[in-house]
Amino acid sequence: MDTTTTAQQRRRPLMTGIALLCWFAALYALRYGYFEIRPEDDPCLNAPESLACAVRATLGTTIHWQVFGLGGLVAAVCALPLRGAPRRWLATTALFVSAAALVLYNARYGAPAAALAVVALASEASIRED
Repeated sequence: MDTTTTAQQRRRPLMTGIALLCWFAALYALRYGYFEIRPEDDPCLNAPESLACAVRATLGTTIHWQVFGLGGLVAAVCALPLRGAPRRWLATTALFVSAAALVLYNARYGAPAAALAVVALASEASIRED
């Protein structure tokens, strides 16, 4: 294995962590800046048929049906038996989807999905080191 590949493998968890922190920041901005606003600041009370209100209603429906949590859980479970790059990509996707679930009120399925995604990523890293 050459030094370029080794350096990339060492940098991958750091880049994933930075991207995950940025994702959390964007999700919290969405939650507190778009969903949890004061009624007097709510634009959907004045114009409920606007595109922004339709997007908010659609997101609210996906939150209600636990779509983020279930999607993260399915992706994490599917990542566990895989090896190599498919496992890494699917587990990383599960981690990001389950982060959305945790922030957007889907913790029932989002928490186990995040745990399984971290386990899949950690075991993939230990397999690479052997």
